[in-house]
Amino acid sequence: EKVRARMSREVAALKKLEEVATSIEPTQIERSLARARELELEGAGEAVDALVVRVRRLKAQLPLVKAMNDAMQKEDFAQLQEVMESVKAAGLHQRPEDWVPEIRGEATAANVYQMLTDLKAKQKLQEIEKNRREELQQQMATPRSKEEKFEEQEVAPEPSRKKSRRVTVTGMTVAAQEEIERDLLHAAEVFNAIRLEEALQQVNLHGMEDDESVKMAQETFMNLQREAFIETKMQEMTEALGTKDQQEVKTLRCLQNLVSQAERLGVASETAAKARLKMQAGVRRRARSTIRGSIFQHVDLAELDLVEGAFSSLAGFQRMKDVNKWRGHCGPGLFGWGGDGNKGAMLKHCRNEIREALTTVPAALDREAVHNFRNILGWMADRPLPESQRLGYAQDIVQVAEVNGALADETFVQVMKQLTTNPSPFSELLGWKLMLLLCQRVRPSHGLEDFLRTFLLRAVQNENGEVSSLAKQCISDLNVLSAPEKVVCGEENIVPVEVILIDRTIRKVHLSQDGTLKQLAERLAQQLRITNAPDFGLFQSTEGLDMHRLLPEEAVLSTLLPKWRQLLTNTGRASQLLYKRRFLRVDESLRPGDLMHATLTFQQAVWDYLRYPLPEDPEALAKIAANIIIAEGDRFLPIVQAGRLYDPGVLEQLIPATSLCLQNRGKWGALVARHHTILRRRTDHSEPRLAKMSRVLSLLQRMKLFGSYYWVGTQVASLAADKAAIPEAPARMLKLNQREPEGEYWICVDLFGVRFISINSTPDCGFSRGVLF
Repeated sequence: EKVRARMSREVAALKKLEEVATSIEPTQIERSLARARELELEGAGEAVDALVVRVRRLKAQLPLVKAMNDAMQKEDFAQLQEVMESVKAAGLHQRPEDWVPEIRGEATAANVYQMLTDLKAKQKLQEIEKNRREELQQQMATPRSKEEKFEEQEVAPEPSRKKSRRVTVTGMTVAAQEEIERDLLHAAEVFNAIRLEEALQQVNLHGMEDDESVKMAQETFMNLQREAFIETKMQEMTEALGTKDQQEVKTLRCLQNLVSQAERLGVASETAAKARLKMQAGVRRRARSTIRGSIFQHVDLAELDLVEGAFSSLAGFQRMKDVNKWRGHCGPGLFGWGGDGNKGAMLKHCRNEIREALTTVPAALDREAVHNFRNILGWMADRPLPESQRLGYAQDIVQVAEVNGALADETFVQVMKQLTTNPSPFSELLGWKLMLLLCQRVRPSHGLEDFLRTFLLRAVQNENGEVSSLAKQCISDLNVLSAPEKVVCGEENIVPVEVILIDRTIRKVHLSQDGTLKQLAERLAQQLRITNAPDFGLFQSTEGLDMHRLLPEEAVLSTLLPKWRQLLTNTGRASQLLYKRRFLRVDESLRPGDLMHATLTFQQAVWDYLRYPLPEDPEALAKIAANIIIAEGDRFLPIVQAGRLYDPGVLEQLIPATSLCLQNRGKWGALVARHHTILRRRTDHSEPRLAKMSRVLSLLQRMKLFGSYYWVGTQVASLAADKAAIPEAPARMLKLNQREPEGEYWICVDLFGVRFISINSTPDCGFSRGVLF
């Protein structure tokens, strides 16, 4: 078997030598040469010698060809001369047969020579014309004194001589070279053969000097083509995984890259198989202890099978009821009668309510377990109900699990059931947000924990980026509950701080109680994987109030939170920290490379739209509503298909309350349905959700008050001096509206200025006055 495997590798290596005979990538050729030398191929000596010469020529000529093409594109005379000098220095003007044919260097050099000749002739003509004009100007000029001419010569600026020094013949800057060197060092440190090859190709393409960093990276890359080196390093890394230290994540990454390289080359298969098993065990162990989630950033989990067989099915949970004895789901009909109970979906998603608990719970708590599952159906939008009612279910569900320890496992199992084979992306996402809230507050029993962790690790590999991110955070938060002492390591007075997002989901961040809101926002941005964090800030969200107060970054938690507790005592209104965009801009677009940034921006734009203070044109609003339905298709589609848009709680999620009262619900439902039908015919249903969200955002940006903060205010004609907002206020007062000196207005503030809009404005008319910053 070993002989057959070696013969197979030798044949593959010989074929590779034939393939790279015309390659123009030096690194690719060197990789094939390294494999040939490793296998000591007989009869390949001439081919190997020819390829060695080809590599040497390519490394010298590729930067020249690139530099010549760049210079011709810019028509840069100085650069053309410089690159032609480099061609002569390489002796290629005397030995044109040395050019590698595939890169067309000889033809390119001829074109450069021709362009140089043309540019010289053009410059000569320009110089003649310039001299002629100067002579003409001298003849027409009035004679001036010698002193004036001397002063002019003294102050006249010297003609600028633009001469840029290029570190490489292609013009690559020092900063760009240093960036490539950093990539080389990092890739070599973790044995990333693919990244090394890409960086070395850039080195060859631009003709960078072979300093110590480049030579070390080149040596590591060549070693990664040798079976003995790969096998030795895999053994070293496998042994290192047995010890717990700060380098474990790096060791896992090195081992993963080595295993991948061994599999690409088809070598050291036994060692690679053992290393993969050890690596999977190491990732599972690390996933049980990560607090910041660093393991998910440094190791590609898509290549690993992290699901432990013993815990891959919830049916193996000791307290799970026997499916044959379980009473099943209620039927879809009135009162839930009829049907066989759909027992096959005991551990799969189902829109119907359950008749009894999924796990063994005390008889007195069975009814509460059934009611909790009904709330889960409501939260995950599997049971239609008004949005305002749905939002309150998450806290109720978690509270049941917190208060009744016997129902904690039951709640986790119910949520895992509804997340399994869930056909609705919207429902699935809501389920994962509920799972995150549970993992932040409730610890499962020791018997269920392994099943839960396996379930979470499987979800980390989900193709949906939002689901994968939530699953990773679930693991980190569950680890905090299991070992809270790890959070306080290195910091003092650590407290858990709950922050709500614009979709009313909660994130928990651990921070020193003396920390500032700026530190809290930065840590939350890291948790959410938001790249452009300065766009977001922390606000005060007070119960019963739709307006949010932007908080100063320098505010300290230990000062702020006691004030809010006092506010609750005095007014009965609780306050929470809200993380959202500081300003939404009319000229921005959603960021494809920052999914969480785009999602939160879209959700905030829709949230602001539904609380829009002024009535708008019904046709424009219906068009926006139709686009929201398309963007959130699986959420509204069943309602649209059933013709139930006018049902209570549905239009409230599509039309601002101030406009909804302009006409009856039936007319609104028909108008939105008509626009949805037109839009559905024009829309490509396979387009990404980001494109659909972007279309909604562009429509919202056309609205008059998009991105504004607004408050209601009344102008007062006369004001007592002691009530003036500023000291020594001017005696005269600007009347916003001469016809109504004491009018009531919406005071709207955005990035451009302040506007005052009459409170009784309609889509057709209304008073408005503004001041720009």
